[in-house]
Amino acid sequence: FVDPPGDADATSRATRALREAAADRYTIVTRAELDILGAMTGAALAIEASPGWAIGASCDRGLTEPAQGAPVVGTHGFLPSRPTMSTGFIAAGAGIRPGAVLERIHVVDIAPTAAHLLGVPAPPVEGRVLREILR
Repeated sequence: FVDPPGDADATSRATRALREAAADRYTIVTRAELDILGAMTGAALAIEASPGWAIGASCDRGLTEPAQGAPVVGTHGFLPSRPTMSTGFIAAGAGIRPGAVLERIHVVDIAPTAAHLLGVPAPPVEGRVLREILR
């Protein structure tokens, strides 16, 4: 994010500084690319960690740090299109069909599914109810 929001000069300076410091540790994700992803409304740009790197959790140790383990767990800075960013989803209990298997889901489908199972109105989100797992 830049201050003031939308400041083209500040965005340009930030992009230039980040590119100069990147080496092979991260790439810049432009506002146009974020728009295509529907991500981070209001951000001037983003960075994505390169394989083997993670976005650091502490400002005093730098922007990136070597990734621990493969795949990296519990860190930020990766686009969802990266194959190693897949995760598991397990559902069990009332209303869930035992043994149901879904090859892939979208995280946006979890809230509508949970709302359906709880019998509450679905939140105004993009996802759908995962009817394939329901009794």
